[in-house]
Amino acid sequence: MSRADHERPMLRRERDVVSARRRRALTTASVVAAMIVAVSAAAEPAAKPEPSVAKGEAKNSAQMTVGVVRAKEACVKVDARVTGFAIAREETGANLPPGYRVTEMLVGEGDRVTAGQELLRAVREGADAAAAAPPPPAARGSVRSIAPLAAPSGGVQMVVRAPIAGVIVRVNTRVGDISGAPQAAAATAMAAQGAPPDPPFVISAGSNVDLVVDVPSLYVGQIRKGAVARVTSDEGVVAKGVVQSPASEVDPATQLGRARFSIEPAAAIRPGQFASAVVETARDCGVVIPTSAVSYRNGEASVQLVSGATVQTRPVRVGLSDSGKIRIREGLAVGEEVVAHTGAALRAGDRVNAVLIEAAGR
Repeated sequence: MSRADHERPMLRRERDVVSARRRRALTTASVVAAMIVAVSAAAEPAAKPEPSVAKGEAKNSAQMTVGVVRAKEACVKVDARVTGFAIAREETGANLPPGYRVTEMLVGEGDRVTAGQELLRAVREGADAAAAAPPPPAARGSVRSIAPLAAPSGGVQMVVRAPIAGVIVRVNTRVGDISGAPQAAAATAMAAQGAPPDPPFVISAGSNVDLVVDVPSLYVGQIRKGAVARVTSDEGVVAKGVVQSPASEVDPATQLGRARFSIEPAAAIRPGQFASAVVETARDCGVVIPTSAVSYRNGEASVQLVSGATVQTRPVRVGLSDSGKIRIREGLAVGEEVVAHTGAALRAGDRVNAVLIEAAGR
């Protein structure tokens, strides 16, 4: 074998090795090129839209749609709710001297009686009828309403009669009670203060009924004579009330005052019945908007006015507020439109699409 024949296979193997290396190099180059293209495509910014389209989209995103209300002239009222009990306007008592035991009750609460009608009978056991002293005058009632009689047992029987015609509105005794004896801590306290004890019967002399209420100290100076109230009984009956006697002082312990309302019609509420009254304590009339349209910063109030689709921030001076409405005393005129729900999303100079949603003060 010649030398050439011996070298020919070696040359073929070298060519095969070179070809394989070239193929691997080409494959690697192709992969690298593909990666470079992909990275370049990802890094390249998106194609810009046409100027007219971009401008329109920016305009639409900038003009937020907001609800606005129109300021109007109205009144803001502040009400106070007080509670109490109905009582007869004119009352008198039928009294019983001390030391008598009640044996019979002839009438009850709510009964209508005539002048001189028997109300109860009582007896003082073991006492001599002739020794029975006439009863002392009482703060309420009439001496003529008491008539001592000789009891069959030798004691003194006492009959209490109605001093006037009317309706029994309170009964403060029962069979077995002894007149003048302390029945409760309340009676003892009244005696200590020098006040006469409650008579066995309280009679309403007329048909007029008043509501006596407890007034919180916050409203004592705001409920004035002649103010009209809406009175509602515990049964849901509604009547008109008028302040006849406003609270003039406040109890230091309870922080409550006492006021008196007349009730019309009087038959709507019975004496002794629980009732509540809603009375107007303040009124402020003028420019009114919803309270949600006012914002506060560092103690200063302001509104966001919408004029020509542009938001303007305007300081205002506020007055009374109640039931979602607030009085604007300065800074806003009737008919001007403000953002209904003010907030940090809007700033002065923003362009908005205003939609009228409500008339303020409605």
